Amino acid sequence: MKRKHSRCSHQTGQQALDQYRQALQQLEDLSPVTTRNYLSDLRQFIAWCECSWRDVQEYRSFAPQAVAPSLLMRYRDYLQNALNLKPST
Repeated sequence: MKRKHSRCSHQTGQQALDQYRQALQQLEDLSPVTTRNYLSDLRQFIAWCECSWRDVQEYRSFAPQAVAPSLLMRYRDYLQNALNLKPST
């Protein structure tokens, strides 16, 4: 399923993506397509975080330290209910 392109609106989100890309390239033996897909998934998550924080008036830029189980559960709910993705996704 093709998703609309999202961008990280703050430098911290882009830094997280860059660090993840470096770690994947150094530590994993992945194809370029797999790496691109992993980065796309993370980019989508970061964009969702920033938008959801903006919606509830607690806006802040993305920080990996802010990721908690409750945030991941809300994202999973968003994927399943708003985007109609299957749980296995």
